[in-house]
Amino acid sequence: MSFYQAEAILRDANIDLFNYLLVIIYKTITMYQLANNKIAENSSEFIHDETRSCIFDMAGNKYDLVYSTSNACLCQQCEAHLGQRSLPSNYISTLKKELKKIRKSKYIRLLDFIKQKPIVSLIITAIFSVILNILSCYIFELLFK
Repeated sequence: MSFYQAEAILRDANIDLFNYLLVIIYKTITMYQLANNKIAENSSEFIHDETRSCIFDMAGNKYDLVYSTSNACLCQQCEAHLGQRSLPSNYISTLKKELKKIRKSKYIRLLDFIKQKPIVSLIITAIFSVILNILSCYIFELLFK
């Protein structure tokens, strides 16, 4: 859990460093809860090697941080593992709700959509501009005639 190179990688992917900080905080709090409100000395049982956009991804490759910070979640395996532990009754559901809030800004998501689907974006823009033109002509006719 370090910020070494994380800022540059996340900046290139248009992800706020604050998202990474939130993922680390949720991961640490969950591990604290699992260790009966103590700082866990051995957290390797919770961390997995595969990249699943889970907060417990190892992220050995720093570029995998993009997945866990842009769409943070709990994978099914970790959710099952947490369900078997003695956590407060609504802890997992609350954690999942909080993790859904960790997203890119609306502007960046729109920009990513335009980059991924330029043809669809052009079609939407063309349709919207025609509708706006028709609407403005109709309003002009009502006001000035």
